[in-house]
Amino acid sequence: MGDPLKMVPLEGKVSWTFNWKSELPALPPGIRYFPQLWNNTADRVARWDADARAAITRGDNVLLSFNEPQLDMCRYKQGCMDVTLAVTEFKKHLTKFKTEGLNVTLVAPSITSNRTGSAQDAVYAGSGIDYLKDFVRLCGTECKFDAVAVNYYGLDVDALALFVKTAHEVSGGKPVWVTEWSYPPQGYDPMANLVQVKKFIKDAVTFMEESPIVAAYCHWWVVSATKEINPGTKVYELNEIGQAYVEA
Repeated sequence: MGDPLKMVPLEGKVSWTFNWKSELPALPPGIRYFPQLWNNTADRVARWDADARAAITRGDNVLLSFNEPQLDMCRYKQGCMDVTLAVTEFKKHLTKFKTEGLNVTLVAPSITSNRTGSAQDAVYAGSGIDYLKDFVRLCGTECKFDAVAVNYYGLDVDALALFVKTAHEVSGGKPVWVTEWSYPPQGYDPMANLVQVKKFIKDAVTFMEESPIVAAYCHWWVVSATKEINPGTKVYELNEIGQAYVEA
């Protein structure tokens, strides 16, 4: 999500967000915040239970779990958990809310295609899809997750669609949350490629809005969608990318 102040221009235009954390940030009215247990480090686990229960109480009853934990993402300093550990920690820190009978949606770890963003790489051997397959297999019926999550970076809507479809299928037909999606995060200048970026945003939003298997989606990082009106004021407005998103 990024700086909550940068959410202000999106008030009334987005319905939910998350921030790789569990604690509730200051947000404009009407935007729900779903907590995430990003990984199982002691500092995150220490506050997770209280933050998750607070979210459930206020009606933000969707709990997101580990971010891009597959081991080939460790070099990017993501969640970095082998799948056996992820299953154990999921059951320990998320499944318990179901066991208690609480009205909550549990979302499996967010996987990423993490390569070129092309269709042929979206589900390559060793990708997040393989991680999800193992997570589903090792969970059996014990994790009680309700949905799966994917993160997609690229400019190919067909690849995004394939990634979503494959995650849906390997999870046994669970709804898919697209918890992050955007143009390539490294080595790509979106402002220098606005025509391409705007088309991708429009096509991606159309796909996700119309897809019966996409439960929710969240564009990555609000800083890419806003600009400071005057330097140092901390007052923001939508930039061309943000405008394309809300108009898609």
